[in-house]
Amino acid sequence: MDTRIIDCDWLTVVFLHEETEVMPDIRAILREIRTAGAGDNNVVYLIRDSVSHPRKPGNDVNIFRLSVDLLILDPVTGKWSFVRQTDVHINNQDRSCWKEAFRYIYGKVRSKRKLLVSFSHGAAFGINE
Repeated sequence: MDTRIIDCDWLTVVFLHEETEVMPDIRAILREIRTAGAGDNNVVYLIRDSVSHPRKPGNDVNIFRLSVDLLILDPVTGKWSFVRQTDVHINNQDRSCWKEAFRYIYGKVRSKRKLLVSFSHGAAFGINE
């Protein structure tokens, strides 16, 4: 596990809550973030709380998956992309697993300023608890 602390001016956390595979607005938002990039002294994390609705009749159990991605500049292509962070341990059975994602991010980044952008299809602000 990488224990280095990232020092930056701005930490931006984009929290997409209850994301579904049929939300074109999400794709547009992420495309704009990748196009703009993070600049030299800023860090952008993406927390995706995805929901997959059942596809088989009689199966009414939704599947939730939470993931954490970091916006990284590819030095070869010069393009920004979100890269999945594999050293964060998320228990997707826990409805409050999003808290672990925030603990992970705030434990890795020391910033002068913080910005939380929350987007939710069903819960308005974005956190159900």
